[in-house]
Amino acid sequence: NNRGYASVIQRNSRKRGKVGLWRHAYRMYDKMRIIELSQLEELRGTNVPSSTSAPRSKLVIQRENVHFEGALVACAKLGLWREAVFIFNEMQ
Repeated sequence: NNRGYASVIQRNSRKRGKVGLWRHAYRMYDKMRIIELSQLEELRGTNVPSSTSAPRSKLVIQRENVHFEGALVACAKLGLWREAVFIFNEMQ
């Protein structure tokens, strides 16, 4: 869920000198972004509910300031400035 992703991203991006954890925080943010975008595409593509389709998950992933902030911190520590600018633009 959103809080679980937030705690993992925030906790790992704040560690000192732990490059592997910074990478993990960025990967978790990226995974969350992919899931959120796929859910949005699914909602756009299937507006008419059908009884024959498989039941969809009620869990909705939505990024918030905590997620963006943790990913920006991780990108800054890793030196991934292009990714940090992309995240900043997504946030606005």
